[in-house]
Amino acid sequence: MTGRVPLWILSTAMALRRPWLGYGFNAFWLPNETYTHRIWQLLHWMPPHAHNGILELWLELGIVGTGLFLAVFVYYVAKAVNFLRQTSDPAAAWPLVFLVFLFLASLTESEFLGSNSVTFILYVAVAATVCTKARSAPVGNRLATHEEGYA
Repeated sequence: MTGRVPLWILSTAMALRRPWLGYGFNAFWLPNETYTHRIWQLLHWMPPHAHNGILELWLELGIVGTGLFLAVFVYYVAKAVNFLRQTSDPAAAWPLVFLVFLFLASLTESEFLGSNSVTFILYVAVAATVCTKARSAPVGNRLATHEEGYA
């Protein structure tokens, strides 16, 4: 066992104490906080984060911040799907593949949220790519839809 399930249970209990706005950005796992020490004592180890991206967001930013992040994330996934449908280039799958990877990785880790992490930088790059490329894909490179016919 990795010890994540007890960590998730304790982290969820703490998130429920401040559900709407959380504890503040990067303000939960501070070593001088009593609730952090209590979790560390109960677990018999010192996790630096919740080992779950969504739970970490909830702890830091509450339901409001987590909801905003998820809404933007779903928006980028939709843009990535649209981008993939507009071209026959196999490289167009990269943004969607990365976003799926990011979602799956966030189930057991939360390091992608750090502003200096490579994953966060790639997330911003993918978001910028799908927002600009989806609008500017040349008509000649787009795949035909059912309504347009399949010539």
